Amino acid sequence: MNEPATKKLTAARRALFTAGVFVGYLLTVGIDTALQRRIADGGRLQWIGSIPGAALLLDAYLMPARLLSSVPGMSAALEFSELLWWKLLDPPDTTA
Repeated sequence: MNEPATKKLTAARRALFTAGVFVGYLLTVGIDTALQRRIADGGRLQWIGSIPGAALLLDAYLMPARLLSSVPGMSAALEFSELLWWKLLDPPDTTA
């Protein structure tokens, strides 16, 4: 392969990787609400609250989503992710 073709292929791979990471983040960031219900009283993941730094780590993971929510169109993608995880995990109602 010649040099310019290799550079184009490398740039395309980087772009594809970046897009994949971004889509993966969008699909997983919505787990927060359902996970918080599972961590709360009555949920199966109550033990996570006793791990030092677990809440801080979750907040750090959500920080980019808070910034992205102000971008037009991204709010709908973030809401879709949250709805997806809510349906998949079916968290218990801990408000009663």
